[in-house]
Amino acid sequence: MNSHIEIEGFKCFEKVNIPLKMLNVLAGGNSVGKSSVIQALLLLKNSLDDPRTPLNGNYLLNLGNAAQILSKKLVNNDIYIKYKYNFSKLAKRWTVNLSNPDVYLPQPRETILQKGEFPLNNHNFHYLHAERLGPRPRYEIGIEERNVGWRGENTIAILSSETVGTPYYNIHSSLMFPQSENPKLRHQLELWMKHIVPGIDVSPERVKEINQSYILYNDNSPYNVGFGISYVLPIITVGLIARSGEMFIVENPEAHLHPSGQSRIGYFLAKVANSGVQVIIETHSEHVINGIRLASLEKEISHDNVVIHFFSKKEDQDQPDINTIFLNENADLDDWPLGFFDQQQQDIARIFKLRKEKRK
Repeated sequence: MNSHIEIEGFKCFEKVNIPLKMLNVLAGGNSVGKSSVIQALLLLKNSLDDPRTPLNGNYLLNLGNAAQILSKKLVNNDIYIKYKYNFSKLAKRWTVNLSNPDVYLPQPRETILQKGEFPLNNHNFHYLHAERLGPRPRYEIGIEERNVGWRGENTIAILSSETVGTPYYNIHSSLMFPQSENPKLRHQLELWMKHIVPGIDVSPERVKEINQSYILYNDNSPYNVGFGISYVLPIITVGLIARSGEMFIVENPEAHLHPSGQSRIGYFLAKVANSGVQVIIETHSEHVINGIRLASLEKEISHDNVVIHFFSKKEDQDQPDINTIFLNENADLDDWPLGFFDQQQQDIARIFKLRKEKRK
């Protein structure tokens, strides 16, 4: 496939072109530009939803005013973002007025929009923020739609709706749990949840009289089970209900999960990407990446459809270095840059060294 995002003049980026595939992993340390790539995509999506392009609110963006998101080394005051997906693309160029910066981007000076059904232009665009909803006693029921919300706030409402058992929510065969035959969303959700969190039972219910929903795990309140269960439930829900041609961005899918669960969520997201959903993951977990590699070896996704972007920068850098890493047919990484999930080896080497010194 032919997909990429170009970013100029936005935050830490002077000018970058980042190739995208069906499954895209953004990895690296803190404050090195991973979230800025996601925010650039969210700004483009905002520009489709609202021509004023708000910098705060939608998708939980909190970017301040337009002057605060300009790259420090610009020779002009332009922000340019382009997203391309096969033969469709969306590009916008904004010129920021530094003397009177607003909390909206100004009307774009340049717009390129090749319309068509491509992920960013799709009504059912899926994004899950790193700060998802934790355990709650009840959840409000809003507009019925196939979207869990930016923090997963609509998940329980969807799972407890009257339409959840209809063919509308049936799961595509490529995403059904191995050796299962029932395509109903609730059934598939329970199988995948048990795979990621062994022994968990999920029971969402709706109380029509007060227009609210609630969920029990193994007949217990959400407060009496691990935090990771509430965090992973919307990820599994989105993965199952997202459809080919849509986009799913998820930040920190590994949050609050045991390493085995982190690996399995990586495996699951690889299957989601293989179903035709363009998936973008921001992660700090090598287990998530290893789960993706396992999925590639088991032919759940082609290695050609996976790319890992590793972000790093030195103290005197503004724009990060981006190492683009591909998988080969054996799910090996074609590059292993310094700092790429090598902390375990560094720690073990230091432990051996300190033990040796202690014996002297």
